[in-house]
Parts: sequence; structure tokens; C-alpha cells
Amino acid sequence: MSPRLIAILTFLVLLMIFTIQNSQTIELNFFFWHFPIPLAILYFVVFILGLLTGLLLNKIYRPKAKS
Repeated sequence: MSPRLIAILTFLVLLMIFTIQNSQTIELNFFFWHFPIPLAILYFVVFILGLLTGLLLNKIYRPKAKS
């Protein structure tokens, strides 16, 4: 087995364990909306929003290269 395949399988197993441990449903209250959402999905959405914010800020505030 290649090291890349082992890394991917390890990541998937860890992701599955994380999802199983955080499968309880919570009540999300956002202004006037109330809806149930699994905790693992909420973590994933917050992670993606943070990733996109970081990429956007990096693109906006990246120092210009001197030529």
C-alpha cells in the first residue's frame, strides 16, 4: 500500500470516529430561526467558514512582491 493511501484511509477513519462521537442533535438558534442540526455538521460548517475567511483575508492583505 502506498503512503498516500494509508494517509487517506487514516484520515477517513478519524473522520468517521469524530462524526460518531458528535452525532447528537442540538437546537441551533439564529435570530428568529430555530432548527435542529447534528453537532458534527455544525463543526464542519464553522470550519469551512473559518477556512474561507482566512483565504479571503490572505488574498486581501497579502504584501505585494517587490520586483
